[in-house]
Amino acid sequence: MKHLLQNSSLLGHAEKSGLLHQNTVFIEFGAGRGQLSYYIAKTMQEDNSCLLLLIDRASQRHKFDNKLKDSSTLCKRIRADISDLCLEFIPILHQYKRIVSLGKHLCGSATDLALRCVVNCNEVEEGRSVTADGILMALCCHHRCDWNSYTGKDFMLAQGFTADDFDVMSGITSWATCGPAYSREMSIPEEYGSHGHVQRPTHLIPTDDERKIIGRKSKAIFNYGRQMYLESHGYKCRLIEYVTEETSPENVCVLAQRVIPHSTPQVSL
Repeated sequence: MKHLLQNSSLLGHAEKSGLLHQNTVFIEFGAGRGQLSYYIAKTMQEDNSCLLLLIDRASQRHKFDNKLKDSSTLCKRIRADISDLCLEFIPILHQYKRIVSLGKHLCGSATDLALRCVVNCNEVEEGRSVTADGILMALCCHHRCDWNSYTGKDFMLAQGFTADDFDVMSGITSWATCGPAYSREMSIPEEYGSHGHVQRPTHLIPTDDERKIIGRKSKAIFNYGRQMYLESHGYKCRLIEYVTEETSPENVCVLAQRVIPHSTPQVSL
């Protein structure tokens, strides 16, 4: 049920924002079984002017795209690592007018690799017929983000954060989703104290609620850096809580639409 709610909300935001057009390639990065693409095909009423392109580095069983074999919507799957993917070298994309990039299962740095892949496609394809007009990606697993891959480095550096700070914050983001600290500290030897440190001042030990707030703020900073990256490359961008926290603690998505001319946003926090 959780996945149905998430897919339904993402598709609702895509439709409301005008991302569901004819003559469009819908690219699902980190597609997994392709459930999101399947529901896009159903939402588009199996439009034969569209292409569903599913990208995943692993081979999947029980793929939803198998259910579209008799559909009028063309569906293709590419097995590749996103870090090696160059959209401009996929010939079939040039038969369509626009690209809309989607993601629901992209963990940590995979999101940044996908965003950079889309932006690079626009840079190479400037002046050609096909453009990456829309992006809709759920953001999750910030503890798996990597400084080298992260798209918001300029924003972080402008705010005075270093690569080492980023690594610390990456670990802190897990506080928002991993539940109470107590259960993870039961196995710490008694001589190290309840939090693994000798005589740690109690006022420096955050409560579970405080840990959750700090974790969510760290995630928000990472997401905002990604927003700044997209806006600096010509996108109008929003961060949306697309489901309730009760449905999933990973409940934020980025929605971006390309605008012309490109503009460089003011960086602030």
